[in-house]
Amino acid sequence: MQCLVCNLECNNKRSFASHLQRSHKMKSQEYTIAHIYNGLQPSCATCSEITRYSSFTYKKYCVKHSSYAESEAGSIGGKASAWNKGLTKETDERVAKAAENLTGNKNPFFGKHHSEETINKIKITKLLSRSDFAERIQARNTEFKLLSSYEDYFSRQSQYLEFECLKCGYVLKRTLQTFERGTTCDKCFSNNTSKPEREISSYIEGLGFVVSLNAKNVITPKELDIFISEKNVAIEYNGLYWHANEKKAHKMKRDLCNDKNIQLIQIFSDEWTFNQDICKSMIAHKLGITNNRIYARNCTIAQLDKKNEKQFFESTHISGFTSSKIAFGLFDNSNNLVAALSLRVPRHKKYKNMIEIGRFSCSLNTAIIGGFSKLLKHVISWCKENNFTKIISYADLRFSNGNVYTKNGFQFIRFTGLNYWYTDYKQRYDRFKFRAKDGLTENQVAVKHNVVKIFGCGNNLYELDV
Repeated sequence: MQCLVCNLECNNKRSFASHLQRSHKMKSQEYTIAHIYNGLQPSCATCSEITRYSSFTYKKYCVKHSSYAESEAGSIGGKASAWNKGLTKETDERVAKAAENLTGNKNPFFGKHHSEETINKIKITKLLSRSDFAERIQARNTEFKLLSSYEDYFSRQSQYLEFECLKCGYVLKRTLQTFERGTTCDKCFSNNTSKPEREISSYIEGLGFVVSLNAKNVITPKELDIFISEKNVAIEYNGLYWHANEKKAHKMKRDLCNDKNIQLIQIFSDEWTFNQDICKSMIAHKLGITNNRIYARNCTIAQLDKKNEKQFFESTHISGFTSSKIAFGLFDNSNNLVAALSLRVPRHKKYKNMIEIGRFSCSLNTAIIGGFSKLLKHVISWCKENNFTKIISYADLRFSNGNVYTKNGFQFIRFTGLNYWYTDYKQRYDRFKFRAKDGLTENQVAVKHNVVKIFGCGNNLYELDV
């Protein structure tokens, strides 16, 4: 096999998979999607479900529709009928004869064993060279120190080597294969956690808080990726690949946390990848750590042009910019834009004579004391001048409980149901991008574009009379 990243030739799939892990820090499945399927996660030819992965390829059909593969051939899809399916020695002569031919001394391997000489030959051919062994250990030399020697090494998969964690000094035993695949310290990480989860955890620890990873005793029987007991705040990191099509899981965890008065923040992997500074600012704010505090009474209000509005929301709001009718900003004494609120006409016609708050955000790592209230008062005056009778807004339950609205006189109207996006496992897209058209249903449009649904926690709708 030839590597499409560096053009190295490998003799077989096993050595090729080892090369990907060692040289490119990629799992075979990641490589397959990125370089064989052009970055698109394969989906079932009948529905939008993920198909099964098998040795640098994906099945054509998902498990639910694997029966379709039987008529096309088993190698194309999920499962195929075998001639001996459901037959036993008691019911079929051919099965009975095959079993008899492989029983006892009729088996060609009966009574045969490897000699010491062949065992030693196998060891020599299968063992890594000293330089290859050292290269694999060196790849993680900032995390662990190898205590075992190369002379002790005799198996990559079945032998345990000793490693010392450079962070806490704990000595752990791992096979070389497990070590290469990214094992973590049992003491530093009581359960296996992903790299982004460890990054979030390290950031919070840097703010001065004690973090519990994979906390299992807070919302039993579910666990929380990250829990800060001092602040009663929890964080879930939701990878797009692993959390796709999970319809109720995110809302369930949110409700379990809400019952225990825990503020849960749920971050999708694309948000951490592309908007990490915004995520960090949100986390710090929830933990009560804000570098810059400004009082709204010392700020002035002005209408924003589209360029400044877009730039501000793209750099400060987790959902970025959205089209609007008008936007207002708060400016500090140095005439810096420190907070903004945009208004848009609701999509649904039933909200006649109403205006919707599209976005509200503050500069990163900045708390504007009374900022929302001051902007809201200005918006109310604008609404009266322009014949709008009510203001509505939605609170995204992945981040908020809607307290800012209730504190400012809004009435809770209803829970709007679960919201969702579509994802190609790299990022999420607005569901309206895949509306039904040209005789195709929304689901068929999604299948055509190789995207699947990923659900949030839903929104709460709030309303204020002007």
